[in-house]
Amino acid sequence: MTGIIFEEAFKEWLSSAPPDGVPIDTIEIRHPRWGSIFLARWQGPITARLENSSVVTFQPADFFIEQIPIQSGTGQTIKALINGLDGAIYEQIKAMTVADRMTAILVTYRLYLNTMLEFPLVNPPPILEVSLASADRDRVSLELSPSALPNILSGKYYLIKDFPGLSEV
Repeated sequence: MTGIIFEEAFKEWLSSAPPDGVPIDTIEIRHPRWGSIFLARWQGPITARLENSSVVTFQPADFFIEQIPIQSGTGQTIKALINGLDGAIYEQIKAMTVADRMTAILVTYRLYLNTMLEFPLVNPPPILEVSLASADRDRVSLELSPSALPNILSGKYYLIKDFPGLSEV
């Protein structure tokens, strides 16, 4: 894993974004059993282009992502809490067989701006493995562990003229 932590990476990504857009958090939850579920923390569906140039529609969802403090001897863990969705994710997790559980559930975090949906701000986006899942019909809680977080533009000087978003951080 790189030395950069999720919160620092997030600030770095935002600082490189044009200052005229509103950030949109998106997640893709995928597993071979059900394919991909695309969610956006936004008031309605959004259609955006992924890093592989395919176009998908993210459904609106109430979710929250937080970094769990690093304990001595543990790696970085991120928690995703997803509310509602009429139990759609809960039903998929509940239906998993023992054989299904041998393959990890992956979560890809992508950040877009409402004015720039042609590509995610971070390429490649961080892909996280679900290390622990708990769910009921109202809420799903996923503990996520990154194998690595991209160190975006490592070694670059961050100047306001090149990264106008820095003046807003």
